Amino acid sequence: MHAFDLTETFIAVIDCGSFVQAAKKMGVAPSVITRRINLLEQELKVQLLIRTTRRLSLTRAGESYYRDMQPLVEHWYAVCESVQD
Repeated sequence: MHAFDLTETFIAVIDCGSFVQAAKKMGVAPSVITRRINLLEQELKVQLLIRTTRRLSLTRAGESYYRDMQPLVEHWYAVCESVQD
């Protein structure tokens, strides 16, 4: 899977607040979200999220990655939309 797709999943998890809600938004099973986040963390060689049964929180690296990547993903969406008009 491409790193951009994994990043898009990560951003959806943060924006939705949970793996389950991100899965619903993206139309996939929660296990797919889990696998994608694990792949992204392996690729980056850093933990982005702290997961417990009741809570999801960002690590310092996760906060930085989200802050830097979220505007890029939004810009990518905007560019794709603009060329379709």
